[in-house]
Amino acid sequence: MRLRFFWEKILKPVFKNPPGLIKKDLFKDESFMEWSIYGGLNVRVKDWARRFRRVHCRFKYRFLIPLMYLGELILGKKVLQKPGIDWHDRNFRAFEKAWNQSIWDWQSKYMNRIMKNVSGKTRQQIVEEIKGSESIQILEKLKKFLMVMVLEDTAYRELFNILLYNITIEMNKEHKRKKIHHLFHTGIQLSNVNYYTLGKSMTENKVFLVLLDKLTNKQNKKNKGVKK
Repeated sequence: MRLRFFWEKILKPVFKNPPGLIKKDLFKDESFMEWSIYGGLNVRVKDWARRFRRVHCRFKYRFLIPLMYLGELILGKKVLQKPGIDWHDRNFRAFEKAWNQSIWDWQSKYMNRIMKNVSGKTRQQIVEEIKGSESIQILEKLKKFLMVMVLEDTAYRELFNILLYNITIEMNKEHKRKKIHHLFHTGIQLSNVNYYTLGKSMTENKVFLVLLDKLTNKQNKKNKGVKK
């Protein structure tokens, strides 16, 4: 059983073609993208394709993910992975609660939108499908490794405490308004300028934000009267 796991999760991904491979013709495309969600102005398509292959196909799928499965195998189950109930673990409990809520929000509010082309499936069915996917497993492994590092080392514990406090301070500075509007990138185009301009208006234009608040309130009142 362990040999099969070692082959399927650790060795096989190193040699097989990883998912998400992009079309070969993109590596010869000399056209430019004026703007990209991944950063940079006037980036050539072929340069982006090479970067995508390096990050996703080679680093993530052929190195990082197999390494994570190997790390999980080495760690076993006899190390701390969850914060305790004492006062000195309260920040870690808050982090874990926020993490779990974020995973749920990501599944139910974001991923189900980009999977809306799946015909014949309800929102709950899509969420359940994502819940059992390898993507969620990988995210949970990342959290597990992080928790092991901070819970098993006092120096990293305090670094993480400092980090959480500073994130709280900076996020409060960044989002002074009570209502926070975030624009999801759910399209397949990396260079969608409409996404960029709309998001810029949402964050910088006060008149736009007031109108958006009114529209949101109106939609929320409408949703309350709809039985789900």
